[in-house]
Amino acid sequence: MHGVGFFNRTAFYIGTLLISLFCLIYELIRGHIGKTRYRIFLIGLVSLIAAALCRMVEVYFAGTSFRTPASRLLFSGAVFLFYIIHNFLGMLTFFYALFATQNFRRVPYSALYAALGPFAVSELVLLTNPVTGFAYRIEEGGRFIRNWGVFLTYSCGILYVTMAMFLFLRKWSGLTRRKKVILIYALTIPLICILIQAFYPQIRLELMGEAIAFIGVMLAVEYDEDLADTSTGLANRDSFIRDVTGLFGQNRPFGIICVRAVNLETTCRIAHIAPDEVAEDAANYLKQLHPGYLLYHIRQDSFVLLMLRKTDEYKLNILLQVQKHFGNGFVYEGKMLPVRSLILTAEYPGKLDGIESVLIMCEGNLMLKARTGGFVTEKELDRIFDRASIDKAIHMGIKEHKFLVRYQPVFTPDGEVAGAAEALIRHADPDFQDFLPEDIVRMSEYNGTIMGLGDYVLNEVCAFLESGVPAQCGILKISVNLSAIQCISPDFVRRVEEIVGAYPHVHPSMICFEIAEADSVHDFRLLSSVTDELRSKGYTFTMESYGSGYSNMYSVFMMNFETVKMDRSLLWEAEKSEAGRTLLENSIKMIHEMKRLVTITGIENEAQWKLAGDLAADNLQGFYFSKPLTGEQLSEMYAM
Repeated sequence: MHGVGFFNRTAFYIGTLLISLFCLIYELIRGHIGKTRYRIFLIGLVSLIAAALCRMVEVYFAGTSFRTPASRLLFSGAVFLFYIIHNFLGMLTFFYALFATQNFRRVPYSALYAALGPFAVSELVLLTNPVTGFAYRIEEGGRFIRNWGVFLTYSCGILYVTMAMFLFLRKWSGLTRRKKVILIYALTIPLICILIQAFYPQIRLELMGEAIAFIGVMLAVEYDEDLADTSTGLANRDSFIRDVTGLFGQNRPFGIICVRAVNLETTCRIAHIAPDEVAEDAANYLKQLHPGYLLYHIRQDSFVLLMLRKTDEYKLNILLQVQKHFGNGFVYEGKMLPVRSLILTAEYPGKLDGIESVLIMCEGNLMLKARTGGFVTEKELDRIFDRASIDKAIHMGIKEHKFLVRYQPVFTPDGEVAGAAEALIRHADPDFQDFLPEDIVRMSEYNGTIMGLGDYVLNEVCAFLESGVPAQCGILKISVNLSAIQCISPDFVRRVEEIVGAYPHVHPSMICFEIAEADSVHDFRLLSSVTDELRSKGYTFTMESYGSGYSNMYSVFMMNFETVKMDRSLLWEAEKSEAGRTLLENSIKMIHEMKRLVTITGIENEAQWKLAGDLAADNLQGFYFSKPLTGEQLSEMYAM
């Protein structure tokens, strides 16, 4: 058969060939052939191309009326290869869906072997057909007779495509409405075409239907431009989360190397360079070190290298190369930019226990001490995870009312209650109860929840004062810890008045605000104006943790505090050495000369109690006298 007649009879096969070649070339240009699913997709395209070519050879030699033995042999060979290859496509579709939806490792091996059963049986029938004739036979004159084996292959194709559709629509975390519509359309077409082919063999649509299915799968699964970072060509954050979540779901070991440029945007602004251009240079370097399909640009300043089935030697070599290239900054056009780049690494199983821990490491708040850059140590990484736990606990504690307020009484040097107590915040979750109040305050300042946390504590204190329990215990004033950041917020005074005003029996004189880290605020004039306004309404103020390295005598003088609390470290140093005693003694003397009261904290034994009394402190506080108590425990203690 020649010319127009041949092209008319092979039009569907030529269309299949062109569509498959287009998809194959597109995938090869994208260069994502490292992942198993990409390999399977490419094998499927090559198989479809081979099947279309076999059909075209079959049509060509069928038109020769088998004038020569060679033409009959080529015809028979084309038919045989077509069925072998075509039968392979159904099973390949199912396994592609298993890997694309990241369910391959979740399926037991017994189930996988069972799934291979229909393919194995049908393929055996086809392979033995030249001898058995179970699938088909070719009579004299080229007449093609189908047998039950061919219908078995059709049944297998329908079975595997249906199972693939089920995996995509029910077991794929990456499914969106758009992808769902495309996949339903794309996978329904080959099912219809296979059924038509089974009952109407003269209408040969199945290959074209399968080619359309490949386009649909490419658009819905392979065409992941929404998962790509346009500036670097690497996979983006969504792709990273999807892939890592899948690895956790499969319980598959992996490692992560993360390069984070802490001050990239600032450096680029100073140097008048676009951050995307610097990121592109960094991405090009990383592509030389590690397969591109395992590289991610999850945000402007963070790159991630995903390690799968890599030896320790390989990982160490990559780490050293990354450290050498990024340890002192980012290279751009051959010049080193002073970017503070940090390199973090962790593994699963190990420090990584879920996608949350991965994201904390790769894009969470580092809060590490300023340094030039380089490896983040294991201890520093633990600290990052701990701080993230505090961050989460604060958000959930405020939202779900899981914070508890405890009260630690203040005593006179004689060991009698001084008529005051300090409100201390604790978390109801046992996992977070070991975190100190100052840790919670510092983190809440960093994550922006300090105002909500402050309102929460003040409400609890006012409710406790309103109950009358503190007055029954001889406690007429309760101290509430404040961050200086709270004080300088524009509506702080209004918020305090609204909260306290909601409790009729609570007078401002019953509340003392303790301010820590006053020197972290440079505008003392603003802070002083806020405290003076509240002081005029009856509130009092205490400087907390004097001598801790944050507070200083200038703050005491500028802020006009009524009371100064000595940091516990001063007492402990005074107990150890004469120099420490002299420092604490002179500090107390100076504060007294400024007409302020002094409270010594951290008293844990009788010797410290005696030492504090000898130094003429006005009030004392510590576990020796009382640990922080609930309102009920406080009442019981003073009722004895």
